[in-house]
Amino acid sequence: CVFTPHVLVVPKGSTVELRNSDNVMHNIHSYSLKNASFNESIPGNGKPVLKKFEFSEIVKITCDVHKWMSAWLVVRDNPYYAVTDEMGVFKIESIPEGTYKLIAWHESLGKQTMDIIVKKGESSEVKIEFAPKK
Repeated sequence: CVFTPHVLVVPKGSTVELRNSDNVMHNIHSYSLKNASFNESIPGNGKPVLKKFEFSEIVKITCDVHKWMSAWLVVRDNPYYAVTDEMGVFKIESIPEGTYKLIAWHESLGKQTMDIIVKKGESSEVKIEFAPKK
């Protein structure tokens, strides 16, 4: 009774396959502002539910049957994104040279934005620290 992965990032226009691999009934309930919201049951080991996400936004997904279950779908309008590993490390490759706005998002600690410069043939290292929640 857990959504896996907890955070999934996809490009806008993607169709996401939602499936229930448990042997109990679940419910997938999305909270969207731009994309069509949905709230439907999904039986255990049943057919996958396909949902298309046309617009860039962060979508919360919950299960109304099991209140502790939640996940996030981050829909992006560019191909330059990553989800951190368990140590908070990430890598985004093949970014063209230029100046960009890097956005780091955490489900309970919020969002941080910083400007970064990408130079051809060089790696850039950034350190992002979120303040503990009070």
